[in-house]
Amino acid sequence: MKKMPNIVEADKMRKFARCEITYEELTGGRKDVRFDECELTLDDFIDSIEIDDYFVEFCQFLKKNDINLVILSDGFDLFIQKILEKNDIKNVKFYANHFLHNEDGSFSIEFPFYNPACEKKAGMCKCAMVKEQEFCYIGDGTSDLCIAQKAKILFATKSLKDYCKKHSLIHYPFNSFRDIIELLKKEEV
Repeated sequence: MKKMPNIVEADKMRKFARCEITYEELTGGRKDVRFDECELTLDDFIDSIEIDDYFVEFCQFLKKNDINLVILSDGFDLFIQKILEKNDIKNVKFYANHFLHNEDGSFSIEFPFYNPACEKKAGMCKCAMVKEQEFCYIGDGTSDLCIAQKAKILFATKSLKDYCKKHSLIHYPFNSFRDIIELLKKEEV
């Protein structure tokens, strides 16, 4: 079977879910993308997405301390919703790209928060989403580079941590959400 040019393979989807590639690298900048499910079922794919071992504890810590959590993700709403449900995380507001089931059984994506002026060409322009003048931000990837420069307090890991070091951006490096909990408990931030 010959693949149509608007099909994205499961391997690229995995890389996108792990923030290893950008929206433009995933789709080639196209909006009419459909996904090939031959290699991986949707449920298997979502189940393969791992969250930080301490993320649930982090959410509980924030709730206990009356700290508001909003997730801004260049990932997909369906995946985030299912991951939150799977981990029994409730009442967390999130904004993400849309992953849709089409009537013909295929899938497509929409980028309601896309901004052509976005410096990082992310599917979601996170800078446009944050209205607060002062905010704390936690990030790990390419879609976080711009907004990281605007955060009052920044926690960074993975490629965002490398970017911060390279550009002398003040940040708190972390390996897991446990590190962030400990910093917040000590009120070092």
